[in-house]
Amino acid sequence: MRPSTSPGAGREHTPGPRPRLSRELIAETAIGLVEHEGVRALTMRRLATALSVVPGTLYTYVSGKDDLELLVLDTLVGQQDRLPHTLPGTWREQVEAWAKNDWDGYVRHPWVMELRFRVSGGGPNMIAWLDSALRVFEGTGLTDRQRLDVVETVDGFVRGSAVLHLRSDDAMTGGAAELTPEVRSALGEAPGLVAALTARAAGPTTDRFEFGLRCLLSGVQEVIDAADQGQA
Repeated sequence: MRPSTSPGAGREHTPGPRPRLSRELIAETAIGLVEHEGVRALTMRRLATALSVVPGTLYTYVSGKDDLELLVLDTLVGQQDRLPHTLPGTWREQVEAWAKNDWDGYVRHPWVMELRFRVSGGGPNMIAWLDSALRVFEGTGLTDRQRLDVVETVDGFVRGSAVLHLRSDDAMTGGAAELTPEVRSALGEAPGLVAALTARAAGPTTDRFEFGLRCLLSGVQEVIDAADQGQA
């Protein structure tokens, strides 16, 4: 989910021939608008200004703000280069590839994740992506239900990891001057936690995500192995 920000995207319309309004143009302009000004800028009125139309005109193409947010997310999904099941490698390599791509997108563009938490339902591109993700596990022995559970579990892990990455550990440890007596006392009684946080802070920022992903997929592999042996 990497937003495409073409020159001028999300900025005020300049004099000249007005592009023909469409859901595609609305989505492209909305993505540029949010990329430059944040999610709060994604309103029907602000978008109408960027498109040089009256707000009421937009309702011919989108039913309201909820529909607009869904359109933005669905457009972003449709911009991905390849669907999960078309990626090279084994099922595990395919899952690792799309999980890392999504994590990178969330970290670089936190507003995308914010919309993910707010939007319910799905659009055509989102449905196609989910169907493709399920196809990654064809031939593994997992049931239809298990495939869906795995995809949703990986997706939840990716989003959760991105949240943790964006919310620095400073919220817990902070600078010495910022710690309350209660927090200093609690940390003094938790040497293992302090040691773990200190060790992690010294490593690359992606270590936490990649380690967790390996653990998660190793668990999925165990389920697949059990299915091969008729034990699932």
